[in-house]
Amino acid sequence: DVTAKMLELFSQAMPAAKRLVVLTRSDNSGHDGQWVQAVDAAARLGLTLQRIQVAGYDGVDRALRESAELRPDGLLLLSDPVLVSRREHIVQVVNEMRLPAIYGHGEFAAAGGLMSYGVNLGDQFKRAAYYVDRILKGANPGDLPIEQPSAFEFTINIKTAARIGLSLPRELRLRADRLVE
Repeated sequence: DVTAKMLELFSQAMPAAKRLVVLTRSDNSGHDGQWVQAVDAAARLGLTLQRIQVAGYDGVDRALRESAELRPDGLLLLSDPVLVSRREHIVQVVNEMRLPAIYGHGEFAAAGGLMSYGVNLGDQFKRAAYYVDRILKGANPGDLPIEQPSAFEFTINIKTAARIGLSLPRELRLRADRLVE
């Protein structure tokens, strides 16, 4: 349950936070299940969530403006290829709002986002290359096993935390797999 873990990590970083915006993609059917998990986890953590759906590449700015109008304590952005493709812009706008955020891929933290928790895209691409290699060598795609990610990375961008005036607990920094400085 990646979404619940993201909320848990965010709560540890921002214990006073109570209201979060969750950005999801309207065309990503996987986000519906993640939203349900987020709502369940938020109830356990005493958080209130507001879902804003991004309607494609061009819908990012509208969703970010709507997020700012709600004046939340933080932002959770679920993993999605369209959102990853706009990561530099998203991170810039979120940081200008001085809004603590946790993202679904480490690429966001590398681009200046505060925190991320999710699969390592580089590792996923390597596994995809392995499958392509097997198929090109004659393997039947239907005979290849389906793999689920088994390793998740928690990344904290220390520079961004300082820039937005956030002092992260030592225990949380120690839990990070990677610190961006």
